[in-house]
Amino acid sequence: MDASRLKTLILPLGGALLLSGAAGAMYYYLTRRDGEESEVAPGKSSVWTSVKVEVPVQAVGVVIGRQGSNIRLIQDSTNTRIKFSDGEENGKRMCAILGLPENVRLARQLIMKAVDEQPVVEVSEVKVPNMAISRIIGRNGDTVRSISHSTGVKVTVVKEEDFTTSPSSSGG
Repeated sequence: MDASRLKTLILPLGGALLLSGAAGAMYYYLTRRDGEESEVAPGKSSVWTSVKVEVPVQAVGVVIGRQGSNIRLIQDSTNTRIKFSDGEENGKRMCAILGLPENVRLARQLIMKAVDEQPVVEVSEVKVPNMAISRIIGRNGDTVRSISHSTGVKVTVVKEEDFTTSPSSSGG
């Protein structure tokens, strides 16, 4: 086999091998888990641990955040995985934290801080005469929206008859 023919066979094969090696390295870096390292820093534990924390049901939403933003932030900043149990027991849900011991400890602290700093929600009911309801709501709901925005409260207007149940008849 002459040298030019050998070059035409080897060059494409070598290029394919080179690309497959690069693809393999990219696959490894893209699929490895956060915190997965080949070496362990001196004085640090490499053993993953799991801790369960009880979180009051009314605080779960604050810990998770809108569309999971708070829990994602905690997971990303502490290199942990956090899962809540589906069911509740005695007004609490279990939160499992998985990661390196020092990271789990930090994630637990952040979760407990969110629970402790949860704002207190107070519900008040104000009865208003029916003739004043339209004035409170305003045109296209502008007034009630303005009240909500300026005070930071949620305002819900419910008609009095919505509180009472009346027998319904169904035609047949």
